Amino acid sequence: QVLFPLALIGGGMLFTAAIFADLHHPLQRFHYLTLPCSNLERFLSRYLLTGPLFFLFVLVGYSVSDNAAALLGTAWLEDRAAAFTFGATPVWQLSLLYFLMHATMLLGAVYFRSYALIKTGLVSTLIVFWCSLVQILALRLVFFEFFTSVIPDEAIALPAPLFARLPEITFAFGFLLHTWILYLAYATLCEHEVQE
Repeated sequence: QVLFPLALIGGGMLFTAAIFADLHHPLQRFHYLTLPCSNLERFLSRYLLTGPLFFLFVLVGYSVSDNAAALLGTAWLEDRAAAFTFGATPVWQLSLLYFLMHATMLLGAVYFRSYALIKTGLVSTLIVFWCSLVQILALRLVFFEFFTSVIPDEAIALPAPLFARLPEITFAFGFLLHTWILYLAYATLCEHEVQE
């Protein structure tokens, strides 16, 4: 519950933040821009390297390490939690979160010339904060009779038909957001090459 998110999200964000470092380097960018490949090939190669391939590398590496630790059979491992499995719900949730955060970090790595990890983290935090505020205020305006203050009371049940399919709606929204962020990253990469 701690090491897998650190390896996947922490390591993935660090790796993704540095994947376009040669694009912004004053000397290495000429080599980057003169590679015999298109913008789409450049973008896809780095997306696949930092996204699906890194995810598989962490998943297989963590699974092998966890199962090897289970085979040691030492006394301090007897009370350990169940062995790591990809089918567990937290692993799926972390995986989906990783791909959304990866797309955001990829956009930041293309857009920001320096300190991509810090700047992308700050901008993402501000966006999430403002979106949450807008969501609370919108719910407060639409369902004002269910609220006793700006923040909803947990004891009050909002209309069930609206929230019955919330997991499916959230997944669809996340997929569309992920696709849109990847498109923005590719468009930013193309615009950056034109400017150079």
